[in-house]
Amino acid sequence: MQRQSILFVLLKLITQNRGRRPRSNERGNHERRRFREKAVLMSVCGSHTRSSGRGYIFISAAMVFVGVQMFLAPVHGQDLNAWLDAIDDENPRVIAARAKWRAAEAMINQIAGLPDPMIGVDMMRDTSTRFSDYAALEYMVEQELPWFGRRGMARDVALLEAEAMGYEMLEVRRQVRATIVAATWDLWAARQSLEVAHEQVRLTEALAGSVRSRLEAGQAAQSDWLRVKIEAERLLNDAVTMERDVEVALARLNTQLNADPDTPRSTDIMPPLPEWNLSLQQLKDDTRQYSGILMATFWREMARDLARKSARLEQRPSLSFVVKARQFRESGSIEEYDTGVAMNFPWLWRGKYQARRAEAEADYRMASADLEAETSETLFEIQELYTEAESRLRTMRLYEEKILPSVRSMAESAREAYPAGMMSAMEMIDAQRMTLESEMIYLKEQAAYASAYAKLMAIAQPWTPDEFDFGLPLHEGGRSDEK
Repeated sequence: MQRQSILFVLLKLITQNRGRRPRSNERGNHERRRFREKAVLMSVCGSHTRSSGRGYIFISAAMVFVGVQMFLAPVHGQDLNAWLDAIDDENPRVIAARAKWRAAEAMINQIAGLPDPMIGVDMMRDTSTRFSDYAALEYMVEQELPWFGRRGMARDVALLEAEAMGYEMLEVRRQVRATIVAATWDLWAARQSLEVAHEQVRLTEALAGSVRSRLEAGQAAQSDWLRVKIEAERLLNDAVTMERDVEVALARLNTQLNADPDTPRSTDIMPPLPEWNLSLQQLKDDTRQYSGILMATFWREMARDLARKSARLEQRPSLSFVVKARQFRESGSIEEYDTGVAMNFPWLWRGKYQARRAEAEADYRMASADLEAETSETLFEIQELYTEAESRLRTMRLYEEKILPSVRSMAESAREAYPAGMMSAMEMIDAQRMTLESEMIYLKEQAAYASAYAKLMAIAQPWTPDEFDFGLPLHEGGRSDEK
């Protein structure tokens, strides 16, 4: 579909550059341009055309060449699913979050390791101080061993911190995916709205022709002609604004895909709107269990709880084992050994250890408060998004089932009634304007519903297979709200 769109645009550019008669109003000949484009497209496709134009033969040959090039060239993302699959390797936020998680995992073995051993050699002298004059060499190896349980507890704290980082990474990934879904539907709605606006411009131009004919026949007032012209200019200006909105929506989507803002993206094939079979209570229950940010905050609270227990062990002494071997100068082997054990004395400066325990306790209280606040805010966000999605869906169904059929029928009746003099031009304009506004609202409600639903699923959706493949950190039993 994307390649066909590009071919059609190229056809349009070629036909516009061919020789043609000067026109006083470029916008006023929309139908003529569409007819010419259709004729050229029929020529390229082999339909029946007049054989007198060499330009069509040239265009057909050029389009065959361009079509081959388009077929061989890579396409920037075929559909929404392809774009979602590409974010793990292309979106900078997801890449950074995953690297941060990997860095936290790498810290586990660093913290669990023993301190580096100390090795050295002493040159023992009796009276001389010359470097080459010594009596013996004394080799030394020293290894410090933290008190029992300190390394294991520090490793468990680092493991819990890494788990929290993993869930934060999944939260970033889910939010990016929801943002891409919302941006794609916004782009689709902007393009569909632009098509509706162009159709309204065409209908208004047709109305202008009808008013002009009645004015020349003395059956319409000058004010009707002026009203139609004003309405046509307003619609043209709105169409230009919508074209800019399409460009902004495309740039927003490409930003999430880490691509150039002008990279073409097709929205011709969109997934169906998700069905609404959710309950607010079920969403809240799933949020407590599957929300990435809540799980990250929960694991971080457990890490802070274990860290305050680890702080109590820091005042336990560390042992240092020393082994020395002595080799005399005239001897070819080691003849004497010395061994020793030493430990630090952490009970003298008790103030710094008390401060460390106080810091760990404050960190735990902060983590507990963060978990409570994050839970309340996330559950409120769920309720807010649930209300928005339900409202958007209700409005969308109202327009689909009742409002749109009525306004379309009213506009069609108005177009038939005005030439017969049974309706004024102002009433005709109002009918077309109501139809345009209703179509716009319907399109925007569809995009808004899809966006709200995607954001809901980013928070409360159970773990998916691709998240396990991506590296979901998961423990047996999940999260328990009971401490």
